[in-house]
Amino acid sequence: MRKTFIIFACALLTACHTEKPREETAEATDEQQLPYAEATDVQRLIGTKWYFIYPEYMDSVTISFSDTVINRTHYLYKCDTYTGEYSYYLCDSIPSEFDFATVGKSRRGTYMIFYNGKTDDCNWFKILSLTDDSLTLYYKTLDPNSVVGANPGTSYVYRRIK
Repeated sequence: MRKTFIIFACALLTACHTEKPREETAEATDEQQLPYAEATDVQRLIGTKWYFIYPEYMDSVTISFSDTVINRTHYLYKCDTYTGEYSYYLCDSIPSEFDFATVGKSRRGTYMIFYNGKTDDCNWFKILSLTDDSLTLYYKTLDPNSVVGANPGTSYVYRRIK
């Protein structure tokens, strides 16, 4: 009986440790490699105002939201101020281009898609988290030639001021 048990245990161990051939899989897309996102409703953003400091430049940024527009003010260390107003909408995937018909209509999503009319380019934030005190956004541009705004592929934690 003992001999049978040892043979059975060895067979079981061998079966468990036999390496199976790996299946060919496609490489993960950029979207799949991003950090986890939190879906949010636009109602949680409307009327709020957020603040962020770029420690490496000593610049700061405030952003506020209506149901269709992000207002952004960039305060440069050397006392210059730049403001911008960007149409936006929320969705659950990254579009290939900005969909103007969706502004004000798409009310929920994990991505905040916004349009910069001055540079005619579309960018997006992935909403990593939204709490009463902070908003964490992962920034990426859809235009690989864009040099406007934050560095593509960077997360920013904004603190709530309103």
